[in-house]
Amino acid sequence: MKSFSRFLSGCLSLTCLLLLATEGWGQELQVHAPGSVPAGQPFQLRFVVDADVDKFNPPDFGNFEVLGGPSTGRSYSMSMVNGHMENSVQVSYTYYLLAREPGRYRVGVASVMVDGRRIETSGPVEVEVLAAGNMGAPGGGPSARPGAATAARPSSGGEAKNLLLRLQLSKSKVYVGEPLMATLKIYSRVQILGFDEMKFPTFNGFLSKVLPAPEQIALVSEAYQGREYNAGKLREYVLFPQKPGEQTIDESVAEPRYIVRRQSRSIFDVAFGGGYDEATMVIKAPKQTVRVLPLPKGAPSGFGGAVGRFTVNSAVSQDSLMTNDALSYTVTLSGSGNMQLIPAPEIAFPSTVESFPPKVVEKYGLKGGTQSGSISYEYVLIPRAPGELKIPAYNFSYFDPQKEQYVTVSTPSYSLHVEAAPSADQSTASVGVRSKEEVKQLGRDIRHIHAGGATLGVLGERMVGSVGYWLWFFLLVLLFAVLWIALLRRERLRADVASVKGRRAHRVSHKRLRVAKSYLDAGDARYHEELIRALHGYLTDKLGLDKASLSADSIREQLLGRGVDAALVDGLLGLIADCEYARYSPDQSSEGRGELYERAVRSLDELNANL
Repeated sequence: MKSFSRFLSGCLSLTCLLLLATEGWGQELQVHAPGSVPAGQPFQLRFVVDADVDKFNPPDFGNFEVLGGPSTGRSYSMSMVNGHMENSVQVSYTYYLLAREPGRYRVGVASVMVDGRRIETSGPVEVEVLAAGNMGAPGGGPSARPGAATAARPSSGGEAKNLLLRLQLSKSKVYVGEPLMATLKIYSRVQILGFDEMKFPTFNGFLSKVLPAPEQIALVSEAYQGREYNAGKLREYVLFPQKPGEQTIDESVAEPRYIVRRQSRSIFDVAFGGGYDEATMVIKAPKQTVRVLPLPKGAPSGFGGAVGRFTVNSAVSQDSLMTNDALSYTVTLSGSGNMQLIPAPEIAFPSTVESFPPKVVEKYGLKGGTQSGSISYEYVLIPRAPGELKIPAYNFSYFDPQKEQYVTVSTPSYSLHVEAAPSADQSTASVGVRSKEEVKQLGRDIRHIHAGGATLGVLGERMVGSVGYWLWFFLLVLLFAVLWIALLRRERLRADVASVKGRRAHRVSHKRLRVAKSYLDAGDARYHEELIRALHGYLTDKLGLDKASLSADSIREQLLGRGVDAALVDGLLGLIADCEYARYSPDQSSEGRGELYERAVRSLDELNANL
């Protein structure tokens, strides 16, 4: 008996050891790296482990340049399984690497220490570095920047061809009601970090529908104007022209942020992970013109505005039935065109049939740049009288833009046999019901006559025509007039967007100055950038200037034209120039930074008092 107890205890101990070992084996150090990257383009290398790490041992990076890292990330999760709470932790280490010459590069084995155990990656990682050539930068959605990147700066003119914005139309000539696709795309040869501003086009003269867009912009290689770009769709629309003539689509504007190589001769930039900046650029997609042709005259009587190519089918659920039984009649429109603008069929059913509004099932989408699919209309019909039930044919007319003519397609007519229902339902047939109105009146067309005398009398004084009545009447008219004037004034003020921005410019600029002051107190490098934003923001809002056209000459011309003193204008322009210089000057003292802030506050207050 004792030997059996020792055997059982040994089995339990061995089971516990196996479970602990299995838990340890389940942990592994994963490495995430791209298979190939262009030469001269930074990329991320991540190590991830599902455990709390005591120590991380980095790998040998070989011929890669380490721009930054490791950046440590930690996430926690909690779950409840069968009433037991389980906690888990994930730790990641991220490096930013760069290879300048093409070839195959290798990153060695990394390891971590978890609860005294050493966990390694499965082996070295190989990354193929391709020649840059005419290839665009990979990626394009918002991504992390290298550790030594500085605040964003305006782009130079030489980078204009590396970023393009284009509105691509599937057709340039359509008929009224004929759908076309509009795709707003960005073409990039640099690594995009995100967008500061975005103005999408407006489609005057069109009905537009925005298609669902993915959260992450997917870039694909595409040749445009003889150069290779990474192209991504920002937004897609389906447009339905509503009136003939030359219809103009407004321009689109975007301001992306992207990585550029810093123009520096210092060897310390490379040694300490530098050499790259963030830059911004305002790019525009020019206006587009669509020629919309009118539909020709001589449209059939049943034409409801459908443009495209369609077929129509119909079906009934049964050939014979009894009175008061339900019958399903379905009409299906299939094809391609302006599906969502097609009205429901108007079918004249016999008067002996009670019909209900149809159940509409829409199954259409985009295929090959056109809207195609089907729409089905299911009617529920209830015959109320026996005999032969005739469902007329349905004629559907549409305009075919390829044939440039109207086309009419039809469904067959149906002749159904309706028998009288037995027992109590037979009485419905015997009364000779001939219309739906008579069916609705059955059971409520005979009313009992009320018996007894009626007592009439005057209840109080008449309100209409009294002094109180006219007093309340004029008060309500006066209140309505006051509210109407107030609403008109409010709408007028809202419509004047430039005036609203001008009135709020001083308050908004002081909010940005408070943010800049917090950066100044914290020693944050974004102080000068926020100070310049406050000055530029005030000038664009107060003067009604476009940010893209903001320059020293335009500022001087606008301020002098509004009667501002020339000395004040020169001081403001000098302040902006000093801020731009201090933004990239590494040797500025804290007193000099504080003096810029005081000058900015004083200049904006004096300028606002003169405007």
